[in-house]
Amino acid sequence: MSIRSRTINPEEIEQERYPFRRVWPSIIAEMAALFGICAAVYFATRLLNIELTGVSLLAVEFALIAAPIVLWVIFSLMRERAADIPRSRLLIVMIVSLLAANAITVPLSNALFQTSAWLPHEASIQRIIGYAFTLGAAQAVTQYMVVYYTTYPRALRVRADTIAYFSTASVGYAAVLNLHFILDSGTILDVLALTVFANQAISLAMSFLLAFGLGEVRFASPTPFLMAVMAALSALVYGVITTLRSGLVNGGFSLAGGAASPLFGFVFTAVVLVAVGIVIAFFFRTAERREEEAALAQSP
Repeated sequence: MSIRSRTINPEEIEQERYPFRRVWPSIIAEMAALFGICAAVYFATRLLNIELTGVSLLAVEFALIAAPIVLWVIFSLMRERAADIPRSRLLIVMIVSLLAANAITVPLSNALFQTSAWLPHEASIQRIIGYAFTLGAAQAVTQYMVVYYTTYPRALRVRADTIAYFSTASVGYAAVLNLHFILDSGTILDVLALTVFANQAISLAMSFLLAFGLGEVRFASPTPFLMAVMAALSALVYGVITTLRSGLVNGGFSLAGGAASPLFGFVFTAVVLVAVGIVIAFFFRTAERREEEAALAQSP
């Protein structure tokens, strides 16, 4: 009678040690695909002079608005359900985020702050601060409250859970911004494509900071002001990206030192998103390593 040994697969060992969906690869895939889609629409309409009208135009506009949610379903929700231990409240966070943004935050912010009437005429510093502590603060507070009241503390089992839930909330919030943008402006297709990416990228960058703050609150013992600081920083990120992107697009500020272009704002937004993501990923990894070392030090 022969005994057959089973080969140990390192990937299987890692999966047993960490049975949750890896969040960062999903986010990278979603944003890379959205970047490609929006860039393709922009080049097709602006450089190739492809013009759409009627039903075909409405279909493409609807597809652009729906693209971030569809990509989230493909790369996050479906992969989540295939994980050994899936996160159970992603869909709840998405729905609540959509409802809260559409019913409360976005219409109330537009009616209360009316930033388009006064902020574009201010200097850059005033615009950054103005956007940060009006629309940015409203978005940061909404994302935080949605995730906190739907997941905290039981659904947060590891630090990566905060990234998963906040990135989901960012998709829902940005979808409402995109919908209101097209309903309020009736803009042309290439502008819509770049705006869809910008709204999602800004919302996602904000969510990274909020996720780190709530992760520290849940799994560490930070200063009581950490969450407020991270919320303020996320609002500031909104103000900085919105102001500088607008300048790059409209000519008030140009990295090229000359004529502005929508592509400058498009690339700038993507670069800032990547930069914020790298920094926050480093902070998450550092915090996780610190916990692992503390656990090893306490083990007999």
